[in-house]
Amino acid sequence: MVKDIISKDWTTRELKDFIRKETESVNYKMIDYLASHEEPNPVMTATFEKLKALGTGNINAEYIGLGLTYKTKAELLQQARALQEANQVDIYSDAAQKEYSEQEQAAYNTARNRYGIDMSHDEYHDFVEAMGALETHINNLGLGSREILMIYNEAGQDKKINLVEEFQNTRREMASGWTTETFIDKLRARMQGV
Repeated sequence: MVKDIISKDWTTRELKDFIRKETESVNYKMIDYLASHEEPNPVMTATFEKLKALGTGNINAEYIGLGLTYKTKAELLQQARALQEANQVDIYSDAAQKEYSEQEQAAYNTARNRYGIDMSHDEYHDFVEAMGALETHINNLGLGSREILMIYNEAGQDKKINLVEEFQNTRREMASGWTTETFIDKLRARMQGV
């Protein structure tokens, strides 16, 4: 099970074991960081809240919860990748800020310019993580990432963190005869809270 890069080939058992280990590690790391800084970096606070939302959904909790029951493999994959990323961040230096690869920066700039999206780099990064977790399902349904990006961009902040969950719930509700457009419309309605 000890692998460097989380893969969609991992079993749900491997993902759950990884999440248990990483959640404990990240909880210690974040609590230590927040206790030792009077004015924590907003990026670190947002990361901690995101991980709580991906865990149990309770951002007001003191710790990141596991929330492993009833999650799909895509949701577990998203949670595992977010935990791994958080555990690799250097939170102890004064310059503890997210660094983005040149490739992701270029993709972000392209999305902003070509599609006119209005989202922060952090939101775009979260979108990319969600797309990675949903890649197989998106390909199987014949969806394009542009449609999902536009739905994500239009969603409220509280819904953006739940893209994987809302996508999976829409997929579960799919009836025979649904077209790609029907799926997109249903997902858009879910993400906008309609």
